[in-house]
Amino acid sequence: MSPEKLLKVGVVLAVVGMGMDIVFEMIYGMYAHPGCVCWKLDPVERIVSGVFIGLAVIGLLLMVIAIVVGLIGRFRSPKASAEE
Repeated sequence: MSPEKLLKVGVVLAVVGMGMDIVFEMIYGMYAHPGCVCWKLDPVERIVSGVFIGLAVIGLLLMVIAIVVGLIGRFRSPKASAEE
C-alpha cells in the first residue's frame, strides 16, 4: 500500500473513531446520566469508548507509519541513487 493511501486510511480511521466516540458519549450520556456531568463511566461506556478510541489510535499510528515510509522513500528515491 502506498504512503498516500495509508495516510488517507489513517485520517479516516482517526476522524471516524473520535467522532463516533464523541457522538456515543453525548447520546448515551444523556440517558445514562441525566442532568449529571460526571466522569464515572459505566462498563458499557468503557467498552464502546475503548473500541472507538482504539480505532482512532490505530488511525494515528497508520498516519505516523505513512509519514515515515514517505520520508524514507523520498530519501531513497531512484534519482538520488542514480546521481551517486
